Amino acid sequence: MNEDHSTPKKEKQERISKHKENLQHTQAEEEAHLLSQQRLYYDKNCRSFKRKTMIKKHEMEQQNIRESTTVKFCGIFNFALYFTHWELCLTPDVPGVTQVTSDISAWAL
Repeated sequence: MNEDHSTPKKEKQERISKHKENLQHTQAEEEAHLLSQQRLYYDKNCRSFKRKTMIKKHEMEQQNIRESTTVKFCGIFNFALYFTHWELCLTPDVPGVTQVTSDISAWAL
């Protein structure tokens, strides 16, 4: 701003107030832009965090399903082994029964 002594005081004040308004308007625009950028950054990080937690939860659920399936399978296998052993013990007339029962006992351990 050129300070001219011939310019009346009122015009100087108007020019200064317009300049002030322009600065405030520019500052408000920059602030709005900054808030917009912060919101985008926040939303992106929230989505990333939610995605990671959902993936971890899914992996844990899959692991639990695998473990429970393994436990069930082992239980069924052990029952089948026991049942076969029990059937073979009831029929001692079958040749080679002692060999089979000892093999089954070794598997159970």
